[in-house]
Amino acid sequence: MALRPVEFRLSDGETIAGVEEEDHSGHFTLVFLHETGADLDALLPIFGQVGLREARKIALDLPGHGLSSGSFDAAGAGDVLAELRDAMRERGWAPFLFVAAGTLAPHALDRADAADTLGLCLVSPRTGGEGIGTVPRCPVLAFVSSSDGAAAADWLAVRAALNSWWMSVSIGADHAALVSGDGPAGSQIASHLQGFARDMYVTSPLLAGRTAPAADPHPGG
Repeated sequence: MALRPVEFRLSDGETIAGVEEEDHSGHFTLVFLHETGADLDALLPIFGQVGLREARKIALDLPGHGLSSGSFDAAGAGDVLAELRDAMRERGWAPFLFVAAGTLAPHALDRADAADTLGLCLVSPRTGGEGIGTVPRCPVLAFVSSSDGAAAADWLAVRAALNSWWMSVSIGADHAALVSGDGPAGSQIASHLQGFARDMYVTSPLLAGRTAPAADPHPGG
């Protein structure tokens, strides 16, 4: 898997760093967002196993994580995600399917209600005891530990707030194994995610009529 760097400059002057697959033209964009405290490397095992010619794939470092500058502020995380989405729209990368791990789930849920969101994938979503705000209208796929009671309880809280189509996949590994993306758990997640993304690609009216990937107006980010 050949990767190349991509970056976005935020309105506050900070830079969000990431990587995209080198052969990355596609009809929609899979955006991988790691758990707070990690970096984009955590999701690269899953990233690399999702093979969809129809999709651009990009993994980003949160502010203050990996190669991104600044610091992470949970209160402002939703605004950062909204700004990143706007920047990707300007590059012609919409529509989007977001993959959010762990503690990033509440922020991803809050910003997945845009009309150009194909779907949302949550990898062991953790709420930190916080309530769920905006509920996305898009389909939701969740991967939940079958051996971590706290993680399962957090998913139940998320599920109770959803009013869109959702599906959960129970995996026999703990939260850390799921968000690390390694081993059998990562392979299971990648397999189901690929099927979910392909279903969204085939069935979404946002992609009706597209027959060939669009040329990339921003090669190399």
